[in-house]
Amino acid sequence: MKKLLVELTTFEPTTVSSIMRKKKIMEWDYGKSLPVELEGFELFISPEKPLKITNGSYIILDYSDFSIASNFVIYYNIFRDEFFGEARVHGIPEINYLFDSHDLAELAIKLKHHLVSRLQDIRQKSMKQRQ
Repeated sequence: MKKLLVELTTFEPTTVSSIMRKKKIMEWDYGKSLPVELEGFELFISPEKPLKITNGSYIILDYSDFSIASNFVIYYNIFRDEFFGEARVHGIPEINYLFDSHDLAELAIKLKHHLVSRLQDIRQKSMKQRQ
């Protein structure tokens, strides 16, 4: 049990698939320049330490605000070889196709143009639902 808990709380680069390593997501310069805090959201998962989830996807970016149970996530799917985004507003998923990309250069452009406004939109929706 102790080994399992350590594995769940420690990032181990050797467990990242060869496809992810070939994509160079963990070395991505734009990913390294992302602010730790943006629009009240905290950079919870960064491209340097992606999190493997189900169906061949990795979370490579997660900006979360736990106080409002809301976040914005960028995934990379190794089977489809594409990046895509998803928000959660009070835990309810919200798909948005603005961030769909096939490479890191395209994703960086979309993040530069849309990330701040997307986080603002998530916060605004979260505040409306609280009222």
